[in-house]
Amino acid sequence: MVKFFKVYSFWRFKVTAKSYNISCYTDCEGFYMGIVKFVPREGIKPIFAVKLSPSLSKIIQDMDYEQGKKLLKTVLNVKEKRVVNLKQVEDGQGNFGHIFILYDYIYNKIEPKVAIPQTEEGYFDFKIYQLDFNRAINLENIIEDQKMFFGR
Repeated sequence: MVKFFKVYSFWRFKVTAKSYNISCYTDCEGFYMGIVKFVPREGIKPIFAVKLSPSLSKIIQDMDYEQGKKLLKTVLNVKEKRVVNLKQVEDGQGNFGHIFILYDYIYNKIEPKVAIPQTEEGYFDFKIYQLDFNRAINLENIIEDQKMFFGR
């Protein structure tokens, strides 16, 4: 985004890049007239995760990571541009499975890299739900209900 404004006898241009939240000033001759300030963003926080059924987990295990995320977004009715993650986990009985993590962020062009928050003991730092996969599931409705209930 470029904004023009006049300062004294020459024009300055303010250039702002929203993705990095930086701005700098330049005059008509191309000399920089200001300070570039980088403001770090907060991390993208997960809303919750869904424990996948054993049969769906076996299907996902044999697929490519990106194909698995795309399949789960379609099956669980998640917006195409919502940031999600897929993680293989082990439960208390030693059984392996997968969880599908949904983040409170919808991207425009490029999906950002996200970290999975964990405690020092290695436990996840968000809710994990176990849903009935015998019924139709719409995770976007669950997200909206949770935002309304918890005020996020």
